[in-house]
Amino acid sequence: MNVEKALKSAFNAKLDTVNIETFNRVLKESGSSMDQVYAAFKNAGPAGIATFNSISSSVLNTNIQLR
Repeated sequence: MNVEKALKSAFNAKLDTVNIETFNRVLKESGSSMDQVYAAFKNAGPAGIATFNSISSSVLNTNIQLR
């Protein structure tokens, strides 16, 4: 699972957005899924869950601001 690689691949610096489809595709290509990413962060305890929620929120807010 390579969340950093997926985020880097999906981020468009010119538009300051994250393409969710690209993020999911890169995760899938690495043999992972959002469920597995969440489970891995969840296993890290409250800090992992907070980090996952922060990343998710940032991605969604970035895309909403574009609209």
